[in-house]
Amino acid sequence: MNGRAPKLWLRQDLVHREVWFGNDLMWVVKDPLSKEFLYFNQQEHIMLLLADGQRTLAEIVRECATRFAPQYFSSEAVLRFFSIIRERGFLVAGEARTRQPSSSSRSWWHNPLAIRFPGFSPDMLLDAMYPFCRRMFNSLAALPAAVLFVFATVLCITHFHELAQNFSISISQFQYSHAGILLVVVAVTKIIHELAHAMVCRHFGCECREIGVMLLFGVPCLYCDVSDAWTIRERWKRILVSGAGMIAEVFIASIAVLVWNFTNDAWLRDLSVIIIVTCSVSTLLVNGNPLLRYDGYYIASDLLGIPNLAAESRHIVTSAVRRFLWGMPAVTDTNANFRKSKQYVLAAYAILSTCYRWALILTLLLIVYLFADAHDMGFALGIALLSIVAAASFRALRTVLTPPDRHVRRSSLSPQRPRKVAFAAILLMLVLINVPLPKHVSGPMSIEPGNAITLVVPLPARIEYAVESGTSVRRGRTVAQLRSLEVERNLLATRNECDRLTKQIDSIRRRRATDDGLSTSLPLLEQMLTEATTRKALREVEAKELILQAPNDGVIYAPPETRESLFDVRLAKAWYGSPLDEANQGAWLESGTEICIIGDPSKREALVLVCESDIETIRVGQDVTLLLESWSSGSITGTVAAIADSPIDKIADEISAFETKQTLNQESPRSPQYSVRVKLGPSGDNLPVRLVARASICVEPESVLKRFAQYLDESLRR
Repeated sequence: MNGRAPKLWLRQDLVHREVWFGNDLMWVVKDPLSKEFLYFNQQEHIMLLLADGQRTLAEIVRECATRFAPQYFSSEAVLRFFSIIRERGFLVAGEARTRQPSSSSRSWWHNPLAIRFPGFSPDMLLDAMYPFCRRMFNSLAALPAAVLFVFATVLCITHFHELAQNFSISISQFQYSHAGILLVVVAVTKIIHELAHAMVCRHFGCECREIGVMLLFGVPCLYCDVSDAWTIRERWKRILVSGAGMIAEVFIASIAVLVWNFTNDAWLRDLSVIIIVTCSVSTLLVNGNPLLRYDGYYIASDLLGIPNLAAESRHIVTSAVRRFLWGMPAVTDTNANFRKSKQYVLAAYAILSTCYRWALILTLLLIVYLFADAHDMGFALGIALLSIVAAASFRALRTVLTPPDRHVRRSSLSPQRPRKVAFAAILLMLVLINVPLPKHVSGPMSIEPGNAITLVVPLPARIEYAVESGTSVRRGRTVAQLRSLEVERNLLATRNECDRLTKQIDSIRRRRATDDGLSTSLPLLEQMLTEATTRKALREVEAKELILQAPNDGVIYAPPETRESLFDVRLAKAWYGSPLDEANQGAWLESGTEICIIGDPSKREALVLVCESDIETIRVGQDVTLLLESWSSGSITGTVAAIADSPIDKIADEISAFETKQTLNQESPRSPQYSVRVKLGPSGDNLPVRLVARASICVEPESVLKRFAQYLDESLRR
């Protein structure tokens, strides 16, 4: 350009349209390729038209000062206006008057929560459906729908506990064979949602330009382009277009409430309650949430009377931060009165929407990371996800961190101000990452009776007798009688040997007076008798161990049931279930097999399994919370009473099944597990024995920096 400032061009393929926003006449400028659009008042539209390729930015600033006199427009306001336009791709510098195909649409990572794919024009579909749907757009059709909604709401309120319990059971007992039907039902409801937007938009005389597929939070669903609804002057009509999809889904949810309430079929009730939650709670939290740019956002924009709600709110916060960081003067904007009256609302909206959006993104990334970590890919994917978060954070902060021209800074502010602010921010970050934060270690747990003692098989033997589960016993009472032919043979052999040696010694002593030669063999026989007596005592101890007696007073509880039959070539009979079952009398039990548990029926304890990497952080006396679905969070608590010194040999089948269900990974290697005994408070005395859930142990607080260092060390050691 021979050293001259480039001239600005407004892209010639943009669509300009005059629209009414409430009682204000505005202009919408839309990109037909990326579907991006912005709304401008009359003065802003004139500023936009000044970018005709004949003027540079400085010439446009002077032209604005002339056209809008006596109203003052600062150069910073004009610069900010055109920076937004250029960021959206509506403005180019130089000779190019049209957008290049390579940048025809915004990159998907600009909005990773909603990735759109190219769609199709639904005109033919809407033309065919409209004659059938036209009758619904009148008060006579709205009245039955309103009555149905009120009736369904009353049913949900009066049966809320049953509905919540049914939903919890439906999720826990969900079968993958039903996943196809469920996906079809959910897909149909979302299709109806989008068609409702298009149909209402069509009814009010606007055009639905496109319907396609998008990934909403990673889930495939439809989207509908009803941006032409902004041409409608009546605010309530635009709100109705934005909320039509949610109204349709709430209507479907109301029908599902009736099906759930008046049917007895278990599977149909489970499907109905899932539809109720999907079409009501999830729809309102996602589509109805004004913090995300979906239906609720456009409804809030109309109610507040603020077009470009997200852009305007971000500008309020960004300008305030830049004024503080760079010492920039206050900007006289084209709609300064509007900003002054609602700037606090806009600032609050910008902060809340940004925090909520980042919370969703980080939650999704955490889910992806946990899934990858379960398949031993967590470290590599974690580095990649951190890089993505860092790049997105830098992009979000670039607008704030970009220094302005020196001539717009306040002369009264120190030139060292940005450095001081940056130093203070780094210092604050270092302090925050070193502040000890609460830490919890979780693990699977099972409920046991208080002061529980487990009786196990001391030697391989056959069970001959056992008391029934639930029997109260006193200390010293026989609980189970075992029999081992090998022990009996060994005991009989040692007894016979002792009797033989005793008789032989007695005979020698009687004959010693007549035969002195026999006295020389007497010490050897006495030594052999002593050794035989010791062996007999050991055999008698083994035989006595086969009679299992109660070590204390309490109630007999059956051990965890064996689901798979045990089989050995030595066994005459395989067994399963509990050794206390009458059907298992005579079954062969290996050494270490649990016979029963004896404990206090009025008290409960929890046995928590903790990984080897976390056991060093566990201390006696630390607080424990049981994470039970059927109890309110935090209602069942206890304290650590004892910690095992060595890892357990075998994990109970019910705990293994519980962990498999929780992690959805049956082949992941399991690290050594240590048992931690937890003494529960009075609130846990009514818990059923053998209940399996998760427990959270509150350990010593740790800083973010220390946790990251530990994670990095563990990852590098793998």
